[in-house]
Order: sequence, then C-alpha cells, then structure tokens
Amino acid sequence: IFAAGGPGYTRLELYANGTKVSEISGASGFFTWTPPAIGSYSLAIRGIDATGASAFSAAYPAQVAFAAWNWRNPGPVGADLIGATRIDGKW
Repeated sequence: IFAAGGPGYTRLELYANGTKVSEISGASGFFTWTPPAIGSYSLAIRGIDATGASAFSAAYPAQVAFAAWNWRNPGPVGADLIGATRIDGKW
C-alpha cells in the first residue's frame, strides 16, 4: 500500500520501473500493487489535473522480498567478527 496526494490533481497514477501499475481518482488516496517478482523497483507517482497537465514525483526505491521468510538452519550469530575465518577472499 502506497499513499499519495497533492492539491489540484484529479487522478494519480503509480509507476513501477517506468510502467503504470495502478491508478486512483482524486487528489489523494492509497495505491495497492502486488509486484510480479522479487527484486528492486523504482516507484513514482504521476499527478494529473483537470486540464491534462501532469507532474511526476521523485522516484522512491523499493525492495521486494519474501514476506514470511524463515531461516531453517539457525546457528549462533555473533555481534562481531572475533573468530571469523576468511576463505577464498570472503568472510
């Protein structure tokens, strides 16, 4: 859910990576959008007034990941790197 608003607009459109994915009537409201895949998205809002003039918001970066991801192999996790070993140039 993504909220948007601005005075004078009659329609608001939500864009993800440059493609329109949702639209609402009026000067403010809430967008709902289900991303098609896990990954990175750039979200922007386009506001359109009664004359057809429009303006885009600044882009907002968003990351999509698993909603209910659980680590199936939990182990002790430390707060520092004491005892860490570098293997093949990686920690």
